[in-house]
Amino acid sequence: MNKRVIFHVGPPKTGSSAIQQFLHQHRQPLLASGVLYPAHSVDENGISSGNAREICAPDPEGRLILDHKKLTNVLNAFEKNPQAHILLFSSESFFRIIDDIIKAVPNAEIICFLRNPVEFQLSIYNQSVKRHGNQKPFTPGKRLNLGQWESILKTANQLDAHQLHCFAYKNLGEKGNVITDVVGVLGLQDQLSVSDSSVNVSYSFAALELKRWLNQFPISALQGELDAYLQAASAGAGRYRLLDDETLAAYKQQLANVTAKFQRLLPEQDWQLVTEALNNVAALPYYQQGVHESDMAGLVCQLRQDKPMLFRALSVIVESAEQPDYNVSLKSLFKLGRGARWLVALPIFAKRMLGEIRQKLNVSVHNLQLQPPESLNNAVKVSNADIIPQLSGSTPARVRGGVRAQQLPEYAHQFRHQQITLQQTPPVCVTETDVLAEQPEINRLNKGHYYYGGPAFSNFGHFIAESIHRLAALPGAKQQANISKVLILPQLRRRLRKLTKPLLPPNFYDILEYLGVDKSQVVLVDKPQRVENLWVAPQQSLFRTRSQISADYRQFLLQCERRAGIVPDKQLPAKIYVSRTPFLLRGSFAGERYVEQFFARQGYTIFRPEEYALREQLGYYKSAREIVLAEGAALHVMELLGDIPARITVLQRQSNSDYLFGPLLEARCKNVNFFATLKVLPSLFVVKGHKSAAHGSALSVLHAEALRKHLVQRLGLDGFDVDEFLATVQQDIAAYLHAYANILRANEEIKQLPDEFIKKVKELEPDYVGDMPANWHRE
Repeated sequence: MNKRVIFHVGPPKTGSSAIQQFLHQHRQPLLASGVLYPAHSVDENGISSGNAREICAPDPEGRLILDHKKLTNVLNAFEKNPQAHILLFSSESFFRIIDDIIKAVPNAEIICFLRNPVEFQLSIYNQSVKRHGNQKPFTPGKRLNLGQWESILKTANQLDAHQLHCFAYKNLGEKGNVITDVVGVLGLQDQLSVSDSSVNVSYSFAALELKRWLNQFPISALQGELDAYLQAASAGAGRYRLLDDETLAAYKQQLANVTAKFQRLLPEQDWQLVTEALNNVAALPYYQQGVHESDMAGLVCQLRQDKPMLFRALSVIVESAEQPDYNVSLKSLFKLGRGARWLVALPIFAKRMLGEIRQKLNVSVHNLQLQPPESLNNAVKVSNADIIPQLSGSTPARVRGGVRAQQLPEYAHQFRHQQITLQQTPPVCVTETDVLAEQPEINRLNKGHYYYGGPAFSNFGHFIAESIHRLAALPGAKQQANISKVLILPQLRRRLRKLTKPLLPPNFYDILEYLGVDKSQVVLVDKPQRVENLWVAPQQSLFRTRSQISADYRQFLLQCERRAGIVPDKQLPAKIYVSRTPFLLRGSFAGERYVEQFFARQGYTIFRPEEYALREQLGYYKSAREIVLAEGAALHVMELLGDIPARITVLQRQSNSDYLFGPLLEARCKNVNFFATLKVLPSLFVVKGHKSAAHGSALSVLHAEALRKHLVQRLGLDGFDVDEFLATVQQDIAAYLHAYANILRANEEIKQLPDEFIKKVKELEPDYVGDMPANWHRE
């Protein structure tokens, strides 16, 4: 490759956020100068994680590693781009995989920064209080941590001198600027103007101590707003140190002892900045933690004035804390009058009560015991039956095809329940019988005995949920007659002007074979026909039913399992997370990439059903002891099993999914649970030629803190990082919008959909989306 490929690798706490914010804001000017910098998200404080995901993917433990296929694709596209002669990546994630990068791109250039380890130690502590809930005072290590320096030295030994661009980290206001250093490597110091703005501001001492004290309370739902305020309040505040003079003196001697080893990494003037940093720290005022309550009191008063709603919300949390050992004087600063306290607490109380009412109603409905249907030997013979294929416009809710005969049982038509409500209503017939009656008379008669399989819907989920349940009575019907064929009515799609072709769902024949119907027996009805004898049975399960399947139908499914050899296999994983991450644009929940990584770190096998044959999928579900699912087609596949030994946890995408899938799973599994605290955003996927969006392709957003608690209480899993999850949620929301916005806005009839989506996102509480970056909805 004759072009330059450059990786800015950090390391952490060396100004990466400021560099990435600048590069992201100047992507167009950079490209105009021949530098291609891939886009990534940036939050309202200018913070991002860079663009590592362009060339990396998570390993089974959730850590980003180099994805050679992604890298090759990006490099090939860059090589073919006539406008770009430099490809620049920036991410602190690269620091851990520098060796892999060098092996994959031997001519790559590396940009990195060396920071005084004393400053680094203090900055890491500040970050732990800001973002990771640290409540403890700073405790300095006995020896300096030189791990980053050692890694950079190892990298230097692998590269030619011109490939490594190592600079000293510069604090704001000191000589130079980390952004200027990067721009200089690009050769654009004369083209781009660099300001001295600060990103990811460290907390002032008062902000640090206030946040450290507040970390004792359950404030995660307010974390984003509080952090934004404390950063803003800290801007311009004087620097300070948490190290005493004796510790500083010991560190100074340790640093002097290693100077010779690392000095070649930096130019002389930059090395002087690193060594001077220790003197700069020593010149700062020393503050002892835990004895400066007056500074905190002043900040609390300012918070009360600047952010009254945030202050009131914090006050409710602080006042309701049961622990008696919290600092009384600090707690008194958050005291509200009775009226103000009720004003803030009322919405929280109302939301909690509604949740409890819904839970009680849900339990009462699930406890209803309905009479089971009759035995599966209930197919009846209908003479001279006309079979009408599904006509144009047929959907699962409006079936324009079926059976027409003089002595026809009502259950030969298609039935389903209406939209889910708190109380189950009777099923309704969705077959348009008037359309069947209008069809021309059929004169030709097909002799023999046939079995009616019903309409086959092209959507995979609806096919399993609504199209297969008549087949359970086929074995009984075969005992009474010599049935040669099973008639199935597929939906049709237009191919040419006068030709149509069946649109079959995935795994269509595999599912039929699993249920005992060989492909050779199947007749796909695409033209009206009359049969001499048609055997018809009721649907054994109805879509949206709130009652469980019958014991007879469950036994039928167990027989299907045994016939297909679906048995528990100890060689298969005991814990699986069933993922929908590849379907972000066609129905998923935002942030699932982080959730998937979290479960991988917890020892779960990440299972993507679409990569496996049907029987393999069933084998995984039959063998696992713990299954966590992102709601999707996998739940429908589980309907094919008669028994599921695992404990099942479902992360919902739709508000009423627990009502839809609860009875189906509870008939097969003794331990089922649903996480249902979510919001559903407007769908932006519009099928070509349609004027409305497909609801099933909507993006959902889960309540971050509620999800964290659910994982702890239900599965005993700690370590869920709400901040990282919310950052991924923000990226996914923006990606979903940008994937569709331009196409939709070009269509006059649906151009309003993106704006409706943006409006709904802005209405979401921070518990769902954190603090969205100001310009997230713009390309």
